[in-house]
Amino acid sequence: SLSKGFFEKEKANAATNHLAPRFALSATLKLEGLQYDTQNLQNAEVNSEDERAAIASFFAQNNSRVMGYGVDLGMMAELHPRAHAALSWNNFVKPRLALQSEIATHAPRSLRGGVALLLHERWQWLLAVDYEHSALFPQQRFYIGMESGLGQINPNVLRVRLGLNRNWLATGFMLAKPGIVELHYAFMLPTLFSHDRPEGFFQHRFSVAFAKRP
Repeated sequence: SLSKGFFEKEKANAATNHLAPRFALSATLKLEGLQYDTQNLQNAEVNSEDERAAIASFFAQNNSRVMGYGVDLGMMAELHPRAHAALSWNNFVKPRLALQSEIATHAPRSLRGGVALLLHERWQWLLAVDYEHSALFPQQRFYIGMESGLGQINPNVLRVRLGLNRNWLATGFMLAKPGIVELHYAFMLPTLFSHDRPEGFFQHRFSVAFAKRP
């Protein structure tokens, strides 16, 4: 993904130097892909081997991967030096995700809003609560997350993270050379109380952000 913010203030408040500016707009261009994996078919639960063979035949006759472009829009505002709010419209331009070109299947749109609170100034300890609404997933989806520095380590160099929603438990970190590059990592696994938890399913997520010194 590639993201750009607008109307950002030139100088950050010392207490909130990694939070949102007083008001900002952002646009994110992303590339999403879907790829068929033959190993998934071998381990899939099917009613019969004939059904498995039919699925294999479908993928043998059609493309096994597809790429789609999408755009997310967002806005952030400072409610208080220790409180920020954000709203995002995910998949404002919906990525196309369909293995057959004649089938117009797109990723669903969703609205997500939340508030972040600065609990500890020196550690830059954040607590965030988000709510997401999607037409595809009508259930209420709440997210709770925390982010904090560690002891005497500069929180702009290293921060740890922990997040939870009804489906996922995630942990990770941010490692940075301030003003130049940031590495973000998250490990996600299904929560124990998720009724449809897939066995052995988890995700690793990486992202790298670059900046130009002012």
